[in-house]
Amino acid sequence: DTGFFMPPAKKWLSKLNPETPVGQAAQWVMGERLLAVGHYVPLAALRSGDDVEYVHQLRVWTRRAATAWTVFCEQLPPKRVDWLKKQLDRCRRAAGPARDDDVLLMHLRKQFRETGDKSLKVLLSQLAEHRRETQRPLEKLLFRWKKKDVFARCERLVGKTRWRGKNHEPGFAMFARPQLLEASDHFFTAAAGDLSDAQRLHALRIAGKRLRYAIEIFAPAFPSSLRQCVYPQVEQLQGLLGAVNDHAVAQQRFLAWREQTTKTSVQRTLGQLVAQEQGQFAASRREFFQWWTESRCRAMRKKIAACTQSENGPATYSA
Repeated sequence: DTGFFMPPAKKWLSKLNPETPVGQAAQWVMGERLLAVGHYVPLAALRSGDDVEYVHQLRVWTRRAATAWTVFCEQLPPKRVDWLKKQLDRCRRAAGPARDDDVLLMHLRKQFRETGDKSLKVLLSQLAEHRRETQRPLEKLLFRWKKKDVFARCERLVGKTRWRGKNHEPGFAMFARPQLLEASDHFFTAAAGDLSDAQRLHALRIAGKRLRYAIEIFAPAFPSSLRQCVYPQVEQLQGLLGAVNDHAVAQQRFLAWREQTTKTSVQRTLGQLVAQEQGQFAASRREFFQWWTESRCRAMRKKIAACTQSENGPATYSA
């Protein structure tokens, strides 16, 4: 038993269009994301050794569900709004360290295959032990979800999701337009800063995630160019900034690891890994700045503005 439904529920989302009532859209979108989270919780807890993607997908779908929560929280049952946020926060905290270990393990295994360095074998053994520790929060999460009947409660929450505003219920496009514009404004404000500053570059990465997940939700309300032209650009930006972040995180972990070990050969290997990550970090930053130019930024902003002002019809959704 891997969950209470198989994700994603495209049979719902394929029906979304600009005229879909907001309450129905909220139910369909929340349903897809919560069912996906519920699918991956037991897979990540019990079968992460079979496929590292289970933990990765749990974290991704948790983020998607958290974005949907932000967008549609006023349509959720009032007594369950805070409860749902707590469940998603628990998922995110449980999956994060495990995923970070998985990424680093894949990196070190590749290094070991290429070099055969025996010190890397020692590091792999230590990291594998740490990975077993980071698996425990996922196992506890599944135990809690079963004990508290979170699966069924999420399903009931989706069933009770509806329009709760005092005014006339708007169509999806009318609701989506200000939401998407807010996410894009936040993104382009972050992009206008001094991106040579590491914190501002990280802020752009976070704003890019927010925009990406917003497009995934609202694409059916806008012309197909939003999904076909804008989304791939945001996705590529996320990939480039993700590489920058991965090298920065790996560098920090190797530095901390080197301070904790006393074995000379292991310290030497960790020093080499730090130097490699420094070089790859610099290279990934250069690649990002070569791609992310002022003209590309202006063109993306223009395309989003055109999509939100157009009446040419909905985009086709694909998860």
